[in-house]
Amino acid sequence: MEPVESIRSPLEDLDREDFQLEVLADVLPRSWVAEAIEQGNSETQRRRKLPAEFMVYFVILMGLFRRVSYANLLEKLHGTRWTSGAWGSGAPPTTRAVTEARDRLGVQTMAYLFRR
Repeated sequence: MEPVESIRSPLEDLDREDFQLEVLADVLPRSWVAEAIEQGNSETQRRRKLPAEFMVYFVILMGLFRRVSYANLLEKLHGTRWTSGAWGSGAPPTTRAVTEARDRLGVQTMAYLFRR
């Protein structure tokens, strides 16, 4: 298991204005996220704008940027590699959609990832 310090360091060095989801995905292995989703029974059943994998990273970002609203955080992520395929050139999902997606993800998924 990789020590937490090796994950935190690259994030701490970033200017918060330049932070993007891809950077978090580079330091938090996608295999860990997939494992957590599987263990939490949170697999996405259909194609969504806010799939389970994205929501895991988004929940972490909500903790890192706790003073930023859902809407502003979604806007910051709009146009990144992760969102351009799912959202296209349309508007980001609504804050209600984020709340529902977070509820679908569930606590078990995030708890498993935290323990990992």
